[in-house]
Amino acid sequence: MNLDRLWAKIKIKGEKIKNLPILIVEHAGFVFVLLLLFSFLVGSILFYKHGYLVINKKVEAENQVVTFKRELYSKIISRWGEQEEILKSLDGKSYSNPFKGSKVTEKPTSTPKEESQLTAEEKEELLSNPDVQSLLEADNLFEFYTTKEDDFLTIEERAEIWEQLNLGTQEEYAGGYYQNIKLLRELKKELTK
Repeated sequence: MNLDRLWAKIKIKGEKIKNLPILIVEHAGFVFVLLLLFSFLVGSILFYKHGYLVINKKVEAENQVVTFKRELYSKIISRWGEQEEILKSLDGKSYSNPFKGSKVTEKPTSTPKEESQLTAEEKEELLSNPDVQSLLEADNLFEFYTTKEDDFLTIEERAEIWEQLNLGTQEEYAGGYYQNIKLLRELKKELTK
């Protein structure tokens, strides 16, 4: 019999819990005041603990003597020095770009400047040619190669030319604006030699 009464009480409490939202809505003003008082109480406790006590608390100095550990300090300084030397040794190293394909080619045995020298008459004749004049007027490599009616070269092909003109190694050539302008100037000089 006791179990029947207990089961009846649980059913009544279960129904009361189901009706809780309705009770809150029916007594909204009272619930609002309760929640407001609760938030004020929590805010007051937090302010007292983290605002008032921190400012008004008397700090008592500990009677500890601060010691400077020279041995530890010298070890740290020496370690920093070692790391500095390691970093300085890495500054001079040049690493290849893993995202750029690299081709192994033989370096030219003679520079292009030594291969051919034009006479003054040949140079004049070359400069009077309208095709050469339009090549010399090109503002960028794209214009230069389209004027020559060639396909625009890939970075790898331009890197080979960069190295052949003794402007640097293929690995250094990245195809940036300044490198392309420098390459264009050298190609124009090659036309007028």
